Amino acid sequence: AYSFTAYGCDLGHKYVEINADYRT
Repeated sequence: AYSFTAYGCDLGHKYVEINADYRT
């Protein structure tokens, strides 16, 4: 999930929220 954050702060933050379980 951390890979998605590399795309952008806004997008990354959104993905982190959705994929909170994958947050390492």
